[in-house]
Amino acid sequence: MKEHWIEIAIYVLGTMVLSAFLVYALGKLDILWTIVESGNMGFVVRGKSLFRIIHDVRGKKLAGNAVNGTSKFIDGEEKRTWLQKKFGLYWIGFPPASGIHPFKIKKESENPEGHGVENWTTGVKEATVTSLLHTFPRPFILRDVELKNRTRVNLLVVATFEVICPYIPVFKYKGDFFIRASSRIRSATDDIVKEIEDITAFIAAPKGEEGGILEGLKNPTSAFNLELVANVGIRLVGISIPQFDGDDAILAAANEESLAILRGKATVATANANRESALIASRTKAQQVLIETRANAASVVALGRARGHQIRETVAAMASTLGSKDVVAEGVTAVLEMEAATGPNSKLTTLVKGGGAKPVVPIGGGKIV
Repeated sequence: MKEHWIEIAIYVLGTMVLSAFLVYALGKLDILWTIVESGNMGFVVRGKSLFRIIHDVRGKKLAGNAVNGTSKFIDGEEKRTWLQKKFGLYWIGFPPASGIHPFKIKKESENPEGHGVENWTTGVKEATVTSLLHTFPRPFILRDVELKNRTRVNLLVVATFEVICPYIPVFKYKGDFFIRASSRIRSATDDIVKEIEDITAFIAAPKGEEGGILEGLKNPTSAFNLELVANVGIRLVGISIPQFDGDDAILAAANEESLAILRGKATVATANANRESALIASRTKAQQVLIETRANAASVVALGRARGHQIRETVAAMASTLGSKDVVAEGVTAVLEMEAATGPNSKLTTLVKGGGAKPVVPIGGGKIV
């Protein structure tokens, strides 16, 4: 009996394992199930009509109605089943009634190693896909963009977009939405660049993601982004100008001028640094003199207090042993004379008491005063 139940358990476990592999295999084929990778979204259709949008975009959820095309991504977390969380497996229904919508998209990538306008990108390639990235980059080559002085430059603008209304780019524009985005990027870039005075100012202007001349376009509430979301269903979240070129002679002259300006600024900066170093050195020397002066003054005060204490102790001892006021007074006078003669500023070597008298207090040395 026990062996019978063990055999049943093995069959059940084997069936579960085979079922898991079967579900995963079917998901790879978009039959009954589909697999949505992290950061992607897929479109479940019944017949030729959109039924629902499935996605694995963390920190985002879809609000609105997918059927009528009003759904859009907002901040939040979508509720997911265990299979969806662990394996990205989503139920799509029985074919041919339900399936994943395939659509064509034009792909183009930046070529960082390319030199010259023709080699800035890898070129446009059309591909059929069954999912769309929530966030993706896209390069745009903008030719003959004019500066304020009518100088023309060619620009490589790399933009990063995120999908806000998935229905618009995939079903309204059938995946060919970069043309609409390109025209809007071109118009907005023209408006900004035409305010730059000349090629020298353009070369010196920042062009990166942070602080670049096009940075304002990625503000979520900018007029550019609001119009882009409403008409194309995507929003700009990053933009930069990694490459540009124009008339070689003009660019060379502008580069030389820019280098000259930078060299001049470097010279001024070096002079200021040397001046600051000299000021610091002078302040340091003055501070050292002040410290030494204060230390000497403190030493003199301490020495004076010590000598005064010593005199008081000596006079007190004499008063307690000599008795007579006259004798004490004479002794005090002698002590003060000796203190004055042996003070820190004294140059005496011998103290003599009275005219013609012999030295009574040997102080040192051979000189007699």
